[in-house]
Amino acid sequence: MGVVVHCASLVHTDVCCLCVCVCPVRYRAPEVLLRSSYYSAPIDMFALGAIMAELYTLRPLFPGSSEADELVKIASVLGTPTQTTWPEGLRLAAAMDFKFPQFPPAQLSKIMSSASPDAVDIIARLIAWDPDKRLSSEQALRHPYFASLHNKPQAGLTPPPLADKANSYNSNSAAAPAGAVAAAAAAAAGRANSVSPGGAALLGVDGRGGPG
Repeated sequence: MGVVVHCASLVHTDVCCLCVCVCPVRYRAPEVLLRSSYYSAPIDMFALGAIMAELYTLRPLFPGSSEADELVKIASVLGTPTQTTWPEGLRLAAAMDFKFPQFPPAQLSKIMSSASPDAVDIIARLIAWDPDKRLSSEQALRHPYFASLHNKPQAGLTPPPLADKANSYNSNSAAAPAGAVAAAAAAAAGRANSVSPGGAALLGVDGRGGPG
């Protein structure tokens, strides 16, 4: 399964049209599904987390057939959002007259039984409901999941320094697809820093990341 990085830094595996969102519904972040007027790099990280999970299970983590169904599929894995986990999401849902079904959080370790604890941890942090709580691309590259790459840099990939007390983790094992995902995350980080308002307009979004 090939991984493609769009010029908007969004990572996905399918051919997309240049619409309000440039990825298939099963990789679309919940804030985009709920028509938020502002979104940015965290939508890329959500897509990356969904793709990482798919590399382990060989099937989509959130196999929605429509935008509404996709929100249901996300809730069935992450649990229903609350005022604690994502208050802005509840506000957006109310504005659309969408009511989340009630689900408890699923155990990602059971969904991805072949994944290491580090893999489960980084994926959980990438697909958080609240975009402000998701890992950035730089933070993801410092995660222990990529420990094997920290001591053996790959061509074209320069991981950030490891000494970062603000982004420390407790997990301590590495997982198989780390190299490909690290390259995608690094590319996303570079592109996220280089996209200009003019370039964003070509993708149907304004300089803030919202619909143009």
